[in-house]
Amino acid sequence: MAVQDTRDYERLLREKLYKIKGIRHSKSSFVLRTLKKADLPL
Repeated sequence: MAVQDTRDYERLLREKLYKIKGIRHSKSSFVLRTLKKADLPL
């Protein structure tokens, strides 16, 4: 998933992911720089 910033990421976790039954924890990785830019729909 792609989000604008850490605030959007936190909102995604609280409002979407953690409301799914059975999901109690998550592990995430963050990209710190762009290696290749592609205009793909999100």
